[in-house]
Amino acid sequence: MLLSYLLRSGACPASLLLGAMFMDFARLEKIILSVCIEAGYELVEIDIAKSKTGDKLTIYIDNLGKITIDDCVKVNNLIEQKTEIDSFFANEYTLEVSSPGPKRPLKKIEDFYRYKGRKIKIISSSFYEDKKNIFIGEIEDIENNFIKINDSGKLYKIDFSDIEKANLNI
Repeated sequence: MLLSYLLRSGACPASLLLGAMFMDFARLEKIILSVCIEAGYELVEIDIAKSKTGDKLTIYIDNLGKITIDDCVKVNNLIEQKTEIDSFFANEYTLEVSSPGPKRPLKKIEDFYRYKGRKIKIISSSFYEDKKNIFIGEIEDIENNFIKINDSGKLYKIDFSDIEKANLNI
């Protein structure tokens, strides 16, 4: 989740931010995570986008793939009550709570177990056979932190630690 923040923050170089920003982001994430857990939702991702007109804090939640507008409003209202979140932003910000959508990101190894048999897209930091690092196919199995994905009839075994980005691919 931190990477998502750094890429959208407009701050460069990112290495200069990792000290204080990481600690602040970790505290922000902890507050938001506790709200989600207490309300019965999974925190999928936090995205902070900075622009000239202000910051935007987007929180993606899930509940077994069934998020309604009422769920988003509920979590939005609960997060708005956490006034300490305001201290993370120098200027005004917009809060948005949303479903991760049909192309839900897969962030944790548990996500791959949950969506076993489903079609996904993986972008790997390492190249595998055929100098390939983008895979689209069904999750066949998960074994010892390796994701086995069937991409066009060929089975690839991708190390979870090599995954830069993964999401459902409907």
